[in-house]
Amino acid sequence: MQKLPNFLHIGLSKAASTWIQNIFRKEKELFFVYKTNFFFPLSSKNYEKGIEWYSDHFKNASKKQIIIESQEHIILPIIHPELKCACTNLKSVELIANRIKKYIPDIKIILIVRNQVDMLLSRYTQYVLQGGKLGPSSFFDKLVFKNDSWVKNVDYRYSIIIDILYSVFDKSNVLILLQEDLKHNRKRFLDDLSKYLQHDLSPYYDKDKKSANVAPSYWGIQLIRFLNILLVKHIETIESKTQTKAPYKVWLFLKNIIRILDNFLIRKKQKRKLLKHDQVERIRQIFSSDNKKLSKLFGKKINKYCYYY
Repeated sequence: MQKLPNFLHIGLSKAASTWIQNIFRKEKELFFVYKTNFFFPLSSKNYEKGIEWYSDHFKNASKKQIIIESQEHIILPIIHPELKCACTNLKSVELIANRIKKYIPDIKIILIVRNQVDMLLSRYTQYVLQGGKLGPSSFFDKLVFKNDSWVKNVDYRYSIIIDILYSVFDKSNVLILLQEDLKHNRKRFLDDLSKYLQHDLSPYYDKDKKSANVAPSYWGIQLIRFLNILLVKHIETIESKTQTKAPYKVWLFLKNIIRILDNFLIRKKQKRKLLKHDQVERIRQIFSSDNKKLSKLFGKKINKYCYYY
C-alpha cells in the first residue's frame, strides 16, 4: 500500500517557510519530508519518475504519524529565464494544483502568503545571495515593471490563487495563513495551524522566530552584490551552484562573513530603501483590487500589514 502525505505545505517561499519547517522537524508525531522535488518545478525530472518513486519517501512513516511534505517553491514552479529566481503565474498555479490533485486527491494544502512589497524585496535578496549582480532598479524592472512582466513572473494576486486552489481542492482542505500573523499574532497563527493539523503546536507560542533565516540588511545586500560583481561568473540555478571566477569556497566564505557581520552589527534592516517610492506606488496599484478581495476573504483589515489597497 502506497504511503502519501496527509498535508502538503506548498509555500510561499520567503513566507515563514524555514520557521514552520523547523517546527515540523521537531514533532515526533509528524513524519516530515523536506523537498522531494516531485511537484516542483514544472519540468521536474522527479515527477517523471512517477508516484511509486514519490511514495517511497514516506514508507518509514508509522500508522500513528501525520505525514507532511514541505517545499516552499511548489506554488512558484517556474524559473525566470534571465534572473533565475523562482516565479509564478496563474497558469502555473493551476497546472501545479491539478498535478497534485491527480496523485493525492484528498491532500490538505497549507499556503502562507506575505505582502507583495516584502515578498518582492525578498526575491531580490535571494537573487543577490545566489550571486546576482543587478542593482535593485534593474532587477525590479525585469521582474515586475516592464511590459507587465509581473503577470508572467510574480503574479501575487493572492485571492485569485486561493480561488484556484478552492476550485481544485475541497475548500476545507486548503488552509491560508498570513506570514505577518506569525509576528503580530503568533498564537492565532499556531492555533489555526494546530486545528488544521489536529496536532497541538501551542508549545511554540513563545519560541523565538529567529529560527528562521535571517536576511541581510540593505547594506549587507549591497556589499554582497559588490562581491558578486568582483567574483561571480554565473548565478546559481536549480541545476548548478553559483559559478565563480575565484574558487567557489572563497566567494562563499566571504559572503558568509558579510552576513555574519551584518547580522551582528546592523540592527535596522532598512530593506525598503531598495525600492524607490514610485516603485512602491506601482506595486500598490498592481495588487490593490486583489488585496481588497483578500481582506474580505480573511474578514479583517490587512492593509496594516502592507497589503495595500
